[in-house]
Amino acid sequence: MNDWPLRSAQAREELTEALGDVFEVGRDQAQLLMLSLLTTLIQHQQAGGARVYVRENSYFVGALPLLPEVRELAGLRPKYEQLYVQQPAQAHLLIQRALLARLVPHASRGGAA
Repeated sequence: MNDWPLRSAQAREELTEALGDVFEVGRDQAQLLMLSLLTTLIQHQQAGGARVYVRENSYFVGALPLLPEVRELAGLRPKYEQLYVQQPAQAHLLIQRALLARLVPHASRGGAA
């Protein structure tokens, strides 16, 4: 039996919860941010970047687990909150760019698992 759909759903839930905790936002806003980040990572993958995949109910980018990298973005919370009030798309872009900046140097060294 293929359990990928279940693992993928669990990985999305785990990422949503982490984003809610890191940015101190509600579930709906955390889900939007999760979708925004996954879309960015998949677009980066399609442009030749590191592979995005689920392993053991968690997202990985190349050889790196995604959750620790997301947690490292906690310092951006004040700026994210400030931007989100007036320009939600810009707030998401801030987090997307920061996450890619963290992952891209590592992804080229880590490769895909």
